[in-house]
Amino acid sequence: NQLNQLFKQGNSKKLLLLCSQLEKKYENSSYLNLFFGSYYYLKSDLIKSEGYLKTSLELDGSNLGSLNLQGLVKTKLGKDTEAISCFNEILKINSNDINALNNLGNLYRKKGEHNDSLLLINKALEIDPENINLLINKTSSLISAGMFQEAKELSYTLLKKNKNNSILLNNLGIINGYFNNYDDALDFFKQSNILEPQYIDPFINFIEVLTKTDRSNFAIEIIEEKITFFEEPHKIYNLLSKLYDSTSQLERGLK
Repeated sequence: NQLNQLFKQGNSKKLLLLCSQLEKKYENSSYLNLFFGSYYYLKSDLIKSEGYLKTSLELDGSNLGSLNLQGLVKTKLGKDTEAISCFNEILKINSNDINALNNLGNLYRKKGEHNDSLLLINKALEIDPENINLLINKTSSLISAGMFQEAKELSYTLLKKNKNNSILLNNLGIINGYFNNYDDALDFFKQSNILEPQYIDPFINFIEVLTKTDRSNFAIEIIEEKITFFEEPHKIYNLLSKLYDSTSQLERGLK
């Protein structure tokens, strides 16, 4: 329980300290390996996290915490097929596991299988109808499926209850952009990035709306200020190169 609480708090320092204190006595514990994996997950060392979680599951293949975290790790590593297997294994043990249903729904959305994504998220919502994260993920799936009117209605309903969720604000920006409400779209993208500065999607969406509304030079100025700010700079360089290309600055774009 202490280890779980420290992980939920994101307290990696104390989590590692407690794991180390328990290691000698419980080195063959599935749960201790889970929390070593949790520590490395918090530290963004996904390879080490994956290794500890593999050991945890070798010790106890039905450890739901390890299966769920391993699914998340494999998702971040781009191993989507293996991640899907992890979440499906959870659902064999407990068909009503909300985290597995939600995470699997997100993966199917990523794969473009929108009907399956909505089916899974709706099933999770039958179990917990007021879960805000599930509802926001549903808006994402509706957008991906091109169901913008339904996504709009749900998103604005959620906004009344939760004005400080960066994913919801980004989704509202996408929805307003779709309906050509560009000023509102830009405002939602800004709000999303203020809440979570490292969230790259609303920044890219903001730039794309500026480009779409013939403000490419302004967009270039903004990107040049942020070129090394994000943890995924390759996406920003790619975006900037396209803008240089569209404004006939080909040498700069090539560079």
